[in-house]
Amino acid sequence: QDILKDRPNSFLALRGILVAVQSMLNPIEPADLDLLQRTAEYMKANEAAIYAPTNKPFNYDDKTWAALATQMKPVPLQTMTWIWGQRKGKDDARIEADTTKYLKEDGTQAAVSYLLAGALLGQNKTNPEKQVLALYHFARAAGYEGPGSLPPTDRKQVSSYLAKVYEQYHGSADGLDTLLAVAKAAAMPPSNFRIESHVEI
Repeated sequence: QDILKDRPNSFLALRGILVAVQSMLNPIEPADLDLLQRTAEYMKANEAAIYAPTNKPFNYDDKTWAALATQMKPVPLQTMTWIWGQRKGKDDARIEADTTKYLKEDGTQAAVSYLLAGALLGQNKTNPEKQVLALYHFARAAGYEGPGSLPPTDRKQVSSYLAKVYEQYHGSADGLDTLLAVAKAAAMPPSNFRIESHVEI
């Protein structure tokens, strides 16, 4: 952290934080998770500067540095996914906010849609009205087939789960195909999105 005060794009310092925090023994302090999240978000937002040829550490040759840049670009999302896993069931509202923000910037990540659905469902006792949004994001994870989609086996499992919880919520499978089609086309639901519940919530 001291190095980053003067050299905010220091790859070795940034990577050091990623490794150090994820190597900690549980329980990990919330402040450490916050630091890890800020680091991952910074790395995602500043890829060009961090992996510029002029920012190469002295002990890397050009070929190694270029290859490392390619390897590291998925790491911020992998790190955020790990953070959300640490917070699951403890701070689902925070996961909801973070994953919603992420999907508005990059709607191609079906795994993030799935995490958002789980975070919404995790708030069912205090905010049952969020069930309908959870169904949408489960449908997105199940139906989206483009870059960043889930593997076919995972999509099939999510689809089976969605069919079960949709019918529990709606009272029948009517409208499920429409939901899947809408969610397949857009990472976030339209402003007028709704699903009728067969019971009062």
